Amino acid sequence: MNTYHPSADNFAICITIIILLLCAYMMYEGLAHLSGVTKWIVIGIAALTAIIPPFFYPFRESFDHDSQKIRIHFLGYTRTISRENYPILLTGQDLINDGAIRLCASGGLFGYWGKWKSGDGRNFTSYITHRKENVYYLSDGTHIIAINAPREWIDQMYQYTVQGEEGGGDH
Repeated sequence: MNTYHPSADNFAICITIIILLLCAYMMYEGLAHLSGVTKWIVIGIAALTAIIPPFFYPFRESFDHDSQKIRIHFLGYTRTISRENYPILLTGQDLINDGAIRLCASGGLFGYWGKWKSGDGRNFTSYITHRKENVYYLSDGTHIIAINAPREWIDQMYQYTVQGEEGGGDH
């Protein structure tokens, strides 16, 4: 089983540090200067903002050659993606749709994870940590998963060219 530890880009690191510092400041202000219910609301919002996002950050990915599955390891749980369940490989150009809706996503806090709905009605989940590293889009025809992954993992899973490049089609 090959293991890959995705890295975060500088923007995600900066945003994460700024937001965590802001959360620490809000918690300090809540404890030092606020009282009653307002105090606990401010502290609760700051604590949730600092605690929840790491559970959506993909800390490592592993690819099992025998089962042909990618496992995305998060804090406390693992998501498994099988080639059998996601047989279509798309490029970023395939996903450019007018009217895509951001349902729930991070713009840099612990990466770029999120849930999306594309203009054509497909659901889209992203587990992206670095905008400039290789991003691969796996699809079952309705749901799309985007991950940062080494090229060799994807090549071994699909053994063909990526759809849209060099005239490739669905795999």
